[in-house]
Amino acid sequence: MSTITYEPQLSSQALKLLEYLLFSDIETIEPEITITGITYPLLTSINIEKAALDELTKYGVLKALVVDRSIACPNCGSTNIRLHLKCPKCGSFNLENKQVIQHKVCGFTDVGSAFKIIKTEKEIMYVCPKCKLLFSKNAPDYSEIGRLYECQNCLYRTNNPNISLTCNVCDANFSIMDAQYNPVFAYSVDKEKLNNDIMKNLVIENIVKELAKKININVIENYEALGSSGISQKFKLLLEKNSIKVAITFLLTPDESDAINFLVKTVDVNLKCIVLSTRKVSDYLKGLSRVYNAQIVEGSNKEEITEKLEEVLKNIFEIKRSS
Repeated sequence: MSTITYEPQLSSQALKLLEYLLFSDIETIEPEITITGITYPLLTSINIEKAALDELTKYGVLKALVVDRSIACPNCGSTNIRLHLKCPKCGSFNLENKQVIQHKVCGFTDVGSAFKIIKTEKEIMYVCPKCKLLFSKNAPDYSEIGRLYECQNCLYRTNNPNISLTCNVCDANFSIMDAQYNPVFAYSVDKEKLNNDIMKNLVIENIVKELAKKININVIENYEALGSSGISQKFKLLLEKNSIKVAITFLLTPDESDAINFLVKTVDVNLKCIVLSTRKVSDYLKGLSRVYNAQIVEGSNKEEITEKLEEVLKNIFEIKRSS
């Protein structure tokens, strides 16, 4: 099974969907077939276009599964189609679907309208055209043996009427063989790919950028500075305002080694720093953060992460809180 080894370039819509999936227990995104086309109620509820599904499918976070197929117009692609049944003999649309019944006493078999019908208070009675006997629908000599279509123009009967389709959008007429028969996809969430460090990193980074924009803090990506050790230290994300610089990293797995290395790097270039975690960090890392004068922000969902991080950033950058 292939794994993601590079950072995907996702649109804002795909990032929004990725974020939603990361902080929810959604396992499958189901389609809905309507006369206007194929829709996805989940996407509609969070105002996301279908293209986001295709992006996340490309990177393996979603897996497309064919769960149905829809008939579409070969001319304009619309699924707003009406179906006509046509008489194979005269081509009329005027067909009626009729029940075929049999009078088992004499074996006479025909559509129900061929029998004289007498309605009583208790039941429906039939008079057999062949033997003239009266029998009821509930009698043992009554049998339903199938259905057929009867043309009301030429009285031709058939079990296989011709099918004609008409598009309600462009008025094109076409046969079943000419119609588009398109797959309808549901999308299952690959939890392993969703929880891939790179995907989580994209989501958390986007949350940080949105918050920074909200409280008017500059975002510097791929910041590099020479440390007192003589080593050039690199930081993926830096927040800056009024000459105050704060490096930020994301702890997304139980392995805290990267976070510890990050703390060492920030001390080397004398930067304030924040470790943002989607899980509860160890007491050991909390102790180190105090030694290195670092802030740890923990949160299990977007709202919690955003609220706590905003409080920390306002303290660091001395931003006044709105009353």
